[in-house]
Amino acid sequence: MMRYIGLIILFGLIVSCSKNVPFESCENSLSDHVEVSSMFLHQKGNKIVDQNDNEVFIKAVNLGSWLHFEAWMLGAPLNITDLEKGSESQIISRFTELYGQTAADDFVNTIHNEFITESDFQDISELGFNTVRVPINHTLLDNQDGWNKLDSVISWAEENDLYVIIDMHAAPGGQSNSFPADPDNVLLWDDINAQDQLVFYWEQIADRYKNNPTIFAYDLLNEPDPSSEDQLLLLYDRIIDAVRNVDTQHLLLIEGSDFSRDFNSFSYRLDHNMAYSPHVYIWLGFNDDQWINSFVALSNCHDTPVVIGEFGEDKMDDIEGLRKGFQKLSGWAVWSWKKVETGGQPGINTINAPSEWLDLMESLMEPTGTAAVMTESQAFDALNDFLQAASSPVRNEGYEAALGLN
Repeated sequence: MMRYIGLIILFGLIVSCSKNVPFESCENSLSDHVEVSSMFLHQKGNKIVDQNDNEVFIKAVNLGSWLHFEAWMLGAPLNITDLEKGSESQIISRFTELYGQTAADDFVNTIHNEFITESDFQDISELGFNTVRVPINHTLLDNQDGWNKLDSVISWAEENDLYVIIDMHAAPGGQSNSFPADPDNVLLWDDINAQDQLVFYWEQIADRYKNNPTIFAYDLLNEPDPSSEDQLLLLYDRIIDAVRNVDTQHLLLIEGSDFSRDFNSFSYRLDHNMAYSPHVYIWLGFNDDQWINSFVALSNCHDTPVVIGEFGEDKMDDIEGLRKGFQKLSGWAVWSWKKVETGGQPGINTINAPSEWLDLMESLMEPTGTAAVMTESQAFDALNDFLQAASSPVRNEGYEAALGLN
């Protein structure tokens, strides 16, 4: 996710290097496809419909920094010169260095179990959302506890009349150099083994949940930044083939290159049941009318829905303006449900983190070899105090109205 860190990514450079609009021309585009009939939410033309062909508009919230950590959302200082700093791997490896592997495992599991709970799903449903987008790190699925947690997510959603988007937020190797992708020394695009692993993860996910109608969609790859458009298309083809080998029902969300801001490489739809999923932030050069009209053109050209996978701003007027523009599309997912206030782009809920927790998070951003600022016992006391604060965050005034909820 690129959110508030766009200013960090040297705003002018990013905007100058990207396309003027996400989708420029319908020329030579191919829109022939097979209509699907499903008991699940699915695509029908450029709409999303239920089993009775009633149109469904997606109103989702992202559950950021829960099953995939982002240090800035947890209260760590944001490093404006090092975009790789603040990744999940850095948090965990530094905690391991300071307190040992067993303590690090307990740290991760405690956050997974307590940062967001079933009561959050109840609140989300009562606010008027109909979907949660759940960012995950691929490493979540390396043990049974991770799968059990994902099972719980889907169960909580079902019990609270919510749909689920499973979002591969951090792929093996990392799909970009920025910390939300949890990049490794060799990125996904340059490592065929990492690509094989990603395909395998998606085949596992699809096989496990193929009969579950609570899942709205599989978001195959968050904010990819490939070296070439061909790399992205070839990898998507591999993932889609693997998913469709075991699951023909669930809708697939397809993100564009340049951190899901550029869809010009798609001259045809990649699957019979899919939607495009751009990410929209004003500080990354978004122009309301021009870009929204471009998304509408993409939707009409490919006869395919468009669901905004992420958006969020500092000002409620901007949130409301974007949300109203998105009514021309098939849905949106706001970033994010809760976070520590770090000086920009609030979540729907703000966590008033205790000072000891902020000290711990700052120490986890320090280089390898830097001494611990507290003992292991103190670190877990800070974690418990933080999670207590996270269980009763402060609702940001005006967010509900800006999103048109209830």
